[in-house]
Amino acid sequence: MTYSSATYAWVKVAALIDDACASLCDSREHDDPLVHRIWRLGSEALLMTPMPHVDLRDAYKVLPQAVGDPRDLLLRAEELTRAHPIEEFPPGASMVIAELIDVARNLSGR
Repeated sequence: MTYSSATYAWVKVAALIDDACASLCDSREHDDPLVHRIWRLGSEALLMTPMPHVDLRDAYKVLPQAVGDPRDLLLRAEELTRAHPIEEFPPGASMVIAELIDVARNLSGR
């Protein structure tokens, strides 16, 4: 099956959110409310992908795990969303994007 450029971008967004969560888990307790919020955000984004039941890196081998500051990873994810009109993303994507921006803003105040 062939997917649109926006679909591939959304998969990358979900992967970057997941990577930000993993990176944050390295520096915070697993029961930290911000860790839970980012984990939930990544789960929501993943469920909007065409194959939510498949690990992103198994489905898309071109997605190595991103490492770095969690805020930077979230900002990279948000930047990917600006490359396409919101209508090209799955329904509900605008809510994920809005929360993504809010979470990145909260991380800058840590």
